[in-house]
Amino acid sequence: MNEETTGRSFFKPFPEVVAALHREHKSGILELKEKERTYRVHLDQGSVVAVESDDPDQTLSQRLMNAGVVAPWDVELAVTMAQDGKGKKLGQILVDMGILQKEALIQELNAKLKDTFTALFDIPRANYVFNEMPPLGPSWKYVPTHTTADLILDGCRRMQTLLPVTRRLQNPDAYLSIASDARLLFQRANLSNLEKLILHRLRQPQQVQTVVSMVGQDRVEVLKVLYGLIVSGFLNLTNERPPDPPRVAAPSLPAEAPAEVPVTRKEVVEKFQQVGVVSHYIYLDVIPSARNVEVEAAFQKLAAKFHPDHAVNESLSDLKNQLDSIFLTAVKARNTLLDAKTRAEYDKTLQNALGRDETTMVKAASAATNYAYAQKMLSKGSVQDAVRALLQAVENDPSNPVYPFKLAQILKRLPSQQKEAELYFKRALELDPLNTDMMLELFKLYRNNDMKAKAEALIKHAVNLDPLNTEIKEELEKYFKPFVFPVMEVACFLVGILMTILLYEIFLK
Repeated sequence: MNEETTGRSFFKPFPEVVAALHREHKSGILELKEKERTYRVHLDQGSVVAVESDDPDQTLSQRLMNAGVVAPWDVELAVTMAQDGKGKKLGQILVDMGILQKEALIQELNAKLKDTFTALFDIPRANYVFNEMPPLGPSWKYVPTHTTADLILDGCRRMQTLLPVTRRLQNPDAYLSIASDARLLFQRANLSNLEKLILHRLRQPQQVQTVVSMVGQDRVEVLKVLYGLIVSGFLNLTNERPPDPPRVAAPSLPAEAPAEVPVTRKEVVEKFQQVGVVSHYIYLDVIPSARNVEVEAAFQKLAAKFHPDHAVNESLSDLKNQLDSIFLTAVKARNTLLDAKTRAEYDKTLQNALGRDETTMVKAASAATNYAYAQKMLSKGSVQDAVRALLQAVENDPSNPVYPFKLAQILKRLPSQQKEAELYFKRALELDPLNTDMMLELFKLYRNNDMKAKAEALIKHAVNLDPLNTEIKEELEKYFKPFVFPVMEVACFLVGILMTILLYEIFLK
């Protein structure tokens, strides 16, 4: 990419065009026409900040309606307001109207950017025009979550059109080596395990065919990853073997397990607030049509960041339960989405939820807000405020078992609210009758209140449902531990009494 291309039409594979603009820190709009569609990629100092399309199905309003986030009449009203000439974007108007939360808008904008951008990698041939413009500056309020490095690498991983890949890597005897400025260009990139493995193996320059064979995975997938690493600037590709790097300039990326991903208290609290509230797709940050490999990658990324082992850090030690809950929810989401049958059933459940009328949807959103507020109040020690918020959440969304369960957990701590806690535990189990974690909590309430018959029946039912659950088995063993008469203790006690009597008879009479 150079000045001669600015404002002119040219042809090049899309990933290579965007990567060149990124490396040169260009600001402007890259316009590409493909058949009857036109796409505009907005760049700010080399970073991709937005992608627009004249496809009516890809507009923000249509995506929001498809996701059930806003109603068509709300969008119609917002479009009318956007046409009054004041310059406000549709999303900002929906936020100002109170119809859409800012966080939901940013999440949808990020999803739209990623989906639309990565889809462009499969355009076989297109005409491009790049119109250079000044940087956006501080007036541009929306900052994408996805870095340009992540977008380019992810787009290359998803490519179905392999012509650019084979064209770039057609010479199997060409040499690959790590670029000297790789870390400077893409130090925020989230590399996959395969990408890290390749970079580690390239301690010295290697031929393409050697790299493909020594990785030992699907050839097509390896070639796509190599192509992504080349166009994004991580790897150099030359027809002649480059000199070996000096020993002091070792590869920048380790081969073994990836470095621990730092996580802040704020991120743990925010992610914990999603537990049981958002869908599996939103929780793992994948689109509903994501392939299994993408679901697995998203799970690995989330699990690394929020692993319960991070609780060994002193600053997170009090968040061990939250990290456990986050991790277990991620495991449940992953297992559900990776199995075709359970995923189909889950998708059907989501479709039924999206079919609810507007009033129900608004109440469900309100319940989620109250639940998040209750979590915040608990962190501050305001138990009564948390209880009131959860009562409102239960009333607004009576079909969600998380709300009565959380309410019961809080009420269980209050001596005067044991009966109410039992009722809400039962209500949660009616909605989720196979949830052994809920059963265990209710069992503890029965045990602590000496309700032996109910405790015994419930713990036996729980262990039958989940015989591999170690916590349930431990509770069962402790509860039914056979009574052993303390023979030795009683004997010692009686001997003591006898000795006391004898001493009294000998010395005091």
